[in-house]
Amino acid sequence: MSPKKSPKNRANLPQEEPLKGISAVFFDAGNTLVEMNYAILAQAFDPLGVHCWTAKSVRKAEQSVRPTLDLYLNTGESTEKLQTFSYYMTLIGRSLGVAEKELDAIVPRIVEQNQKRNLWEVKTNNAEKVLGALLGAGLALGVISNSRGDIAGILKSLGLSHFFGFVLDSGIVGVEKPDTKMFEMAVELTGLEPSRCAYVGDLYSVDVQGAKAAGLRPFLLDPAGAWPELPCHKIKSIDDLSPSL
Repeated sequence: MSPKKSPKNRANLPQEEPLKGISAVFFDAGNTLVEMNYAILAQAFDPLGVHCWTAKSVRKAEQSVRPTLDLYLNTGESTEKLQTFSYYMTLIGRSLGVAEKELDAIVPRIVEQNQKRNLWEVKTNNAEKVLGALLGAGLALGVISNSRGDIAGILKSLGLSHFFGFVLDSGIVGVEKPDTKMFEMAVELTGLEPSRCAYVGDLYSVDVQGAKAAGLRPFLLDPAGAWPELPCHKIKSIDDLSPSL
């Protein structure tokens, strides 16, 4: 499947932009193009309605724990293991201030719920606007996601699939980031040199290090400013890929 391109010239993007010299942009899916349903999580972490957490407060907690989750993943753990998701939810609960005893009961229920219904089901703010602008500027777009084989369907249900020339899902291709093979497959689909391709994701050890090792230009999505100084480009939102958006 060939990468989706616009007939317009790549020169439409101003030269001072972070994507200067880039002809293709690949995106992570979860926490980059697609958010978890934070409203559902707010209810799950507060089943008795005592704390009245909102989707906004859960989003803030989730974004703040990504560096801690990344330390766990940097040991070689898979993003797709149930134990990883359980630890992730525990970190969010702790950030919200949920007592450990309560988390022992709450987290397994969230894990079970996510198994039945993928909680990554809400498109990120301005996703269509940003993707449309990048495509209109002549960039090829694709998705590289660690998932369980359903991310293409989720993107389609959210009205985003038509922006992408391909979707690489680890649950289908059998390789998981940060393995460089995932990124190399994407580069091969574009027919470009790796240095002409950028990748945007939310985890340093999984997304940034994997993309960098494959020769791509990585961007770390850090909406909460939670990450320390790192040897990579950091952006607060996908809007920041182009100041003109």
